[in-house]
Amino acid sequence: MDKFPLEKTEQGLESVPVWEQARACIVPYLEPAHSAKEYVPALRSSDSLVGMITNKIKMYIAVICKGIIVPLSEAILRTWDVTWKTVRLAMDENMARLSELITYEEHTSPRGFAYMSLHHPVPAYTSSLAFYKPFRDKMCRYWGGSYYMAAPERSTVVLFGKEELPKYVGSFRDDVLLTYDCSMRPLSGELLEVSPQGIVTLLD
Repeated sequence: MDKFPLEKTEQGLESVPVWEQARACIVPYLEPAHSAKEYVPALRSSDSLVGMITNKIKMYIAVICKGIIVPLSEAILRTWDVTWKTVRLAMDENMARLSELITYEEHTSPRGFAYMSLHHPVPAYTSSLAFYKPFRDKMCRYWGGSYYMAAPERSTVVLFGKEELPKYVGSFRDDVLLTYDCSMRPLSGELLEVSPQGIVTLLD
């Protein structure tokens, strides 16, 4: 996989390698959604499939090669002569491999708020991995059910359990929002509840 930072491109077909090379570089990529119009289950934007995963975060499947991000489209799949199912299987294989490199750190803020941060050798993949369903299922098992997550930027994700939720607004939310406001690659200031049933936005 390529190194961070990454640059999104609209060049499409001109930037995409052949399928045999591209299949190892297909991952979900997250971006902030700035308009309520983007909140639809599946939105075609320049013929690329985009899905909302929270109130303010959109996800699309992309091929990342030499630091360039190219959202996949029907036209690209026709060039490769593959189906969306084949692309999804390749993405799942890549995410399983990437998830093996996640590390976790436990922290306690100066105000006594206890949380866990996620890290990946390629920081841009941290948030994508945190929203990936097999990872969420693993964390639900770890926390014994629901847990809470904030992803103020693509490379910063924090998790915490139910016992910390009453302290979040007074002890840690300002830190999350400051990271979001000051980031060069912001994602969302939301507080999310993650459960086996899915993701719910608690605070925008």
